[in-house]
Amino acid sequence: MIARLQNRWTAMHFIKKLTILIYIVIVLAGFLVLNHFKPSFFALNNIKNILIQGSATGIMTFGMTFVLITCGMDLSVTPVMSFASVMGAVVMQKTGNAILGILAILLTGILCGSINGISVAQFKMFPFVVTMAMMIIAQAAGTLISNSRTIPVPQEFIKIATGTIWGIPIPIFLLFFFAIFFQLLLTKTTFGRGVYAIGINPDATTPCGLPSKGILFSAYAISGFTAAVGGIILTAKLGSASLSTASDSATMDVVCAAILGGVSIYGGTGSIVGPLAGAMFIVAMQNAFNLFGVNYYVALIVKGCIILAATLSDTILAKQRG
Repeated sequence: MIARLQNRWTAMHFIKKLTILIYIVIVLAGFLVLNHFKPSFFALNNIKNILIQGSATGIMTFGMTFVLITCGMDLSVTPVMSFASVMGAVVMQKTGNAILGILAILLTGILCGSINGISVAQFKMFPFVVTMAMMIIAQAAGTLISNSRTIPVPQEFIKIATGTIWGIPIPIFLLFFFAIFFQLLLTKTTFGRGVYAIGINPDATTPCGLPSKGILFSAYAISGFTAAVGGIILTAKLGSASLSTASDSATMDVVCAAILGGVSIYGGTGSIVGPLAGAMFIVAMQNAFNLFGVNYYVALIVKGCIILAATLSDTILAKQRG
């Protein structure tokens, strides 16, 4: 029995190392091609632009990471982000106060995430169905409130995208601030250990004294919060809010970034550092596609293939874990 477990662990360890090696080889090959044909990709301004462009995706990926580790899924992140942005823009249009607009965006995102969390944690509803329903609700509510129009935001709010903190662009500052905060929350607190425990075996958390329902609820509330923060950054960058604040593939980008970063869709494993790297990889890849003039739909096909490859490796590792 012990020998069988050792063999399984050795196989799993080998597959994991091989997968990481393949990813590294692909990334290095891509960098070599870019350096040869498009050296401007590595210009300091372009790297800064990639970090700014990826800040919203990265922050939303952090929230998705909590949900995925609990063996859940949140399909509503992009519609919630757009809906929250519209709510904030309407408040700012009525009051002219950027602070009230930010609060409205955050509260809307947290409320949507909390509804998802209550449905999954308290009523034991399937995350896929719950968040798909929230996706529809957020899209419809945003359309009604905005009347399908673009709502401008005040210049004070736009400074979130153009301003700096200690010389660092605010979007980049927020990206790394939340990366550090959520990494510590996930790895250094009882709450974080509970998130992992739910993903591994939800029935074992209550006997251990962990409030499983509260932890599961919080995971979805965090996802709603990070969707709202992403909405703040994108709305400030665009100077307006609408239901098209983010691209149609934004949710796919968030999920793809998390999976590429080592978060298992089967729950129980993952961190914040990996998804941060995954998000930057997705944005850098899109930036490279733009430099080479790659067709948008071809880029979507490539992203879909990457998700399939990452999911396949995750499935193999999950089977080895047994």
